[in-house]
Amino acid sequence: MAIRLTRGSIVKKTVQLGFITVASKVVGLVRETLMSRYMGVSAVSDAFHVAFRLPSSLRKIFAEGALSAAAVPTLTAVARKGGKEQVSKVLSLLFLVTQVFLMVGCIVASIFAVKVTHFFAPGWGSEVTEKSLMAARCFHILIFFIMTTSSGALLAGALQTANLFSVPIVTQVGTNILMVCELWLCWKYDLPIEVLAWCILFNSIAMLGLTVWYYFRVGFAFCRPDKESIVSMKQILYKFIPCAVGLGVLEINLIIDGQIASFLPVGAVTLLRQTYAFTRIPLGIFATTFASVLLPHFSRIGGYAPRRLSFYLFEATKLIWWVTVPATLLMITFSYKIFYTLVFAGRMTLENTQQLSILLSIFIVGLFFLSLDKIVLNMFYAQHETILPVFAALVSAVVNTALSLAFLSTLGLYGIVLSTVIATGVKIALCLWWLRRRFHFVYYGYALWAFLQKSVLQFACMAALLWALYMACYLLISFLPGPLALALLWKLWYWFWVGPLCLVVALVMYKTRRLFGIKLHFLD
Repeated sequence: MAIRLTRGSIVKKTVQLGFITVASKVVGLVRETLMSRYMGVSAVSDAFHVAFRLPSSLRKIFAEGALSAAAVPTLTAVARKGGKEQVSKVLSLLFLVTQVFLMVGCIVASIFAVKVTHFFAPGWGSEVTEKSLMAARCFHILIFFIMTTSSGALLAGALQTANLFSVPIVTQVGTNILMVCELWLCWKYDLPIEVLAWCILFNSIAMLGLTVWYYFRVGFAFCRPDKESIVSMKQILYKFIPCAVGLGVLEINLIIDGQIASFLPVGAVTLLRQTYAFTRIPLGIFATTFASVLLPHFSRIGGYAPRRLSFYLFEATKLIWWVTVPATLLMITFSYKIFYTLVFAGRMTLENTQQLSILLSIFIVGLFFLSLDKIVLNMFYAQHETILPVFAALVSAVVNTALSLAFLSTLGLYGIVLSTVIATGVKIALCLWWLRRRFHFVYYGYALWAFLQKSVLQFACMAALLWALYMACYLLISFLPGPLALALLWKLWYWFWVGPLCLVVALVMYKTRRLFGIKLHFLD
């Protein structure tokens, strides 16, 4: 049924999804700006983010990895044998079972909303306060958000077996557009945050309807399951829990971070959430889309030529390094301007802006590890191994907790973010060690070292070029009339010349890669 992906089609689909994701992230950036201006860094924003912590984490686990990682390898095999009809049968049964389970779970969680929010913010104390009640009221609404997003993720898993990857990102774009409109209204009329919670739930229902329409449009359906579909569903469910833990390690670490941050002064939870939200922009544009496209491809290779996965891991690592390191350097360089031009307004103070700049600079260092993590986990899932990543995730969570507590008294919120970066690196190291020991992966150490040297040389040359162009433009702008120069250097208009400048240097970097001896399998 599915068209086998070639090297060219992998790059093409990644670029296509990347462009759609860029559109989503641009709108998402506007959403984050409006949210900062609407709630600022306050007790109200802390309450809302604590209430949204569980639904948001489960959405990222369901919609951005674990469900696909568990379902796609099995569904790919089902599609190869029985086509869309058999995939529809498996999905119908899986849909029914998971939604009944989630409905019960959401109702129970809603009943104990105060206790659940206390679990995510133990630093608020055991007494019921206005802040905890506000969080509970939002949680009553937001918890049912999980049902709609998980349903969409299930249907998207079926679409991936036909190499159709864009639907989740398109729905994300739609969600962000609706959120921008709703946040503007909430900000303009100073509406209660419960209104925003209802808007989020409504948006998820609308986007689920769009996904269902696309599911039927491409030839899938809801069918009566048979005995074979029951067997396939059991295989998926057996793999889902360890996949959820393995792929959800970042979310687990973020939950731990939020719990510890709740012991810090008011606003710490919000600052932490803002930092992670901005880091997800480059992570979503490239790493998430690249991993989503590669998972079905890896699943097929794991079935007939598992030894070739070593080569694909090597080449994927090279590409991730080549893309994420420049992105990391750029975000560190412009971190202060990012927050000053985008969120320093409304209820966000200059001190908050400075804190966010430092926090982002620390956390973005882990962008390479966060991106590589998605590819490494795909290697396990392509070979139907789900247990080992769970152990790595648990070790990572322990390391994160221990370091966060150790750094809390001296570094505060900065120490919490630093601990998450270190814990992610530990998890990657464990997973790579297990791939080598369990599946005899080859890592091509000398070739990788040679590539790293060449790439660093190119990075240095491109950084010098960007600096020269930036300073030349900066000097020219300084001669402009005061108000215009101020707008171009310290307002939103700053990005209208810095953004194209970075894109020009990125294009030069792409065109000159062979001059530096850089060979990338997915681009050459």
